[in-house]
Amino acid sequence: MADKLRVGIVGAGGIAQGAHLPAVKKVERAEPIALCDLDSNKAERVARENNIPYFFQDYQDMFEKVEMDAVIICLPTYLHLPATKMALEAELHVLCEKPLAMNALEALEMVELARRAKKILMVALNERFQSHSQVLKKLIENQELGDIYYAKMGWLRRQGVPGGWFSEKEKAGGGPLIDLGVHLLDLAWWLMGNPKPMSVIGSTYSNMAHPASYISDSDILENENKPLANNLDSSRNVSDREMPKAWGVEDLAVALVKFERGQTLFLETSWTLHCRDEIMYGEIFGTQGGARIGPVEFCKMISKPASMEIYKNMQGIPVNITPVLEDVNSYDAEVKHFIDCIIQGREPTTPAEQAIEVMRIIDAIYKSAQTGQMVRIGNGRGRPDSFRCR
Repeated sequence: MADKLRVGIVGAGGIAQGAHLPAVKKVERAEPIALCDLDSNKAERVARENNIPYFFQDYQDMFEKVEMDAVIICLPTYLHLPATKMALEAELHVLCEKPLAMNALEALEMVELARRAKKILMVALNERFQSHSQVLKKLIENQELGDIYYAKMGWLRRQGVPGGWFSEKEKAGGGPLIDLGVHLLDLAWWLMGNPKPMSVIGSTYSNMAHPASYISDSDILENENKPLANNLDSSRNVSDREMPKAWGVEDLAVALVKFERGQTLFLETSWTLHCRDEIMYGEIFGTQGGARIGPVEFCKMISKPASMEIYKNMQGIPVNITPVLEDVNSYDAEVKHFIDCIIQGREPTTPAEQAIEVMRIIDAIYKSAQTGQMVRIGNGRGRPDSFRCR
């Protein structure tokens, strides 16, 4: 390995330009060495703006012609598997944007490929790296809240439908559930101790999508030159202005997930809904205390922590505690962690193996919404998509 870990960027869209690329440049022991994008003009422009020596239109060419140690994949969801497969075959460590795959079967295949290659495959689920998430995890691990038995998580947009491929099911895999909800599902599951999911009941709706709901050009243009734009929750290109060609996904999803130890999670997420503001919130309830994250507008918590309160009884008196939280850019922390794991040879906080279980839950929510029935999730043996409806 060279003095600096050489990182390639696959895809030069908003999440790459606004989050991953600046984060790599901040890591002392890493450097962006190459970049590719199907839009060759954009690939060249972004490379020159960031002093990246090599740029390509095709990631296979990049893998074959440039000596690298790792890649960050910032592509539409349906391309995660083929790009990751090729990167692992090129003996590269991989940080792949969320969701890891279109479904649990694809996620399992990616994990098995990484195991055979003996390379790190990490999922970009930056909510685990928020300072409030880190503090809350430590409190839970130290039993400050007792046994966690219930959680509520939500990310609701009033008018925030991404353009382009996001509304095409065959490319995205779904709507806000797999785009936004994957963050909160993963965060809640992690905070609850990664319990085995047992059953799901879910509903999806597609009632609100119309042109006024799309992320507007003015919103994108206003933030295009800022390090962290409002649309960084997706890997859309900041230069994309096209409306969806077809609408094949939900605009709202709600679900109730039951776990093996009796724990329960309520999840809601939307791209467009008649609500007051776009908010993200989380609540965790334990036998010895509870916690609330937010609610907060997402664009305000990218580089700053959300508000958080802890609720406990002390000497029989209800007490609300407000922890002092460090300002942490979760994308910077995520990428630095990825680099550190490669250099130190340790497992990442968001390993791809855990993403299989998250994808199984998402698959089950969609299955429940489709059938109108509760879905029992298999025991994890055999096919990861083994469900029973009742």
